[in-house]
Parts: sequence; structure tokens; C-alpha cells
Amino acid sequence: MNLAYVDTFYEIINGRAYLMSPTNVRHSEITGNIYLLFKNYLKGKTCKVFQDVWVHLGKDILAPDISVVCSKNLIRNDTIYGAPDLVAEVMSPSSHEKDRAYKKQIYEQYGVKEYWIVSDGSIEVFILHNGAYAGSNTYHYDIVEFEMLDYLPSEKQAEIIGKSKFVTSIFDLTVNLADIFDDR
Repeated sequence: MNLAYVDTFYEIINGRAYLMSPTNVRHSEITGNIYLLFKNYLKGKTCKVFQDVWVHLGKDILAPDISVVCSKNLIRNDTIYGAPDLVAEVMSPSSHEKDRAYKKQIYEQYGVKEYWIVSDGSIEVFILHNGAYAGSNTYHYDIVEFEMLDYLPSEKQAEIIGKSKFVTSIFDLTVNLADIFDDR
């Protein structure tokens, strides 16, 4: 493998530099699908969606996979200064601890209203209430379950469909996990 040009990027969390690993194809597909979901929904609205843009939160400098910002005064040049309204982090083996512990705590502290932790096939959604993330809801998508829907009783169909969709807390946007995870 011959890489002619490689940039090294770091996030700064609690004053410590963390090397950002390059993403893989699946991570890129999922992130792109989330970006397109918001891009289409926010067309003509004041909020904007960003992919892999620096976010300055106090002494921390992060690069969330997806940021949705509704306050234009936070956007300066190529960076966001302040808390986005919604952040989605797509998990990878090397980012699991960072996304679930450190970043979640920072997003909560600075007032990110909705935080998604995205794994292949599931989205865990944290909603800010009175300055804290009080629990979470997890939604799942399993392509095999969806291919079997027609053969299942209606109660089971409703259960599977119900756990694969949700409405964002800050928009009237229904998120269908099939649109995010099904790459066919």
C-alpha cells in the first residue's frame, strides 16, 4: 500500500490529544446517510447539518461525525464555536470509549440537546433534560427481521417496525433506521 499523502488529525478532550482514526467504508456509508437525512429535511430551514466539522466547546475541540446547528452565530469560517443542537457519533472499535464516555459527558455539559451514539444496526438517543442526559432510548434495525415481516403475526410486525423508527426531540423528523443502515 502506497499512501502519497496522509494527514493526522487529533481531537482535544480534557486537554489531552486523541488521534482520530481513518474511517472505514461502512462508517462512511452510515454517516453519509445520516447527513443526507438531515440535509433533505433541513432544506429551506434555518438549521444546518455538518459532517466532520470542528466543534469548539470550551477547552475541548471535537470533530463529531454529524452536527446540526440552528444558531448561525455559532458558525464561523470552518468551525463551530458552541454546542450544536444535535450530534451523532458513528461508533468504531477505536472510538467506542471516547464516544460513550468522554464525548457524551462534554456534549451534556455544554448543552447538546440530542446526542446519538450510532452502531451498525442501532441508534442510542440521549435527550437533554434539565442539563443532563437522563437515560436513553435505543432503536434497532435488522434486515433479516424486515425481510421476514410478511410471515410474522401483525403484533410482531408492529413491534419490529416500532423499534426501528423514532422522531427526533428537536424536529418533527421521523428517522427510519432502514434509511440509515440498509445499503441496498
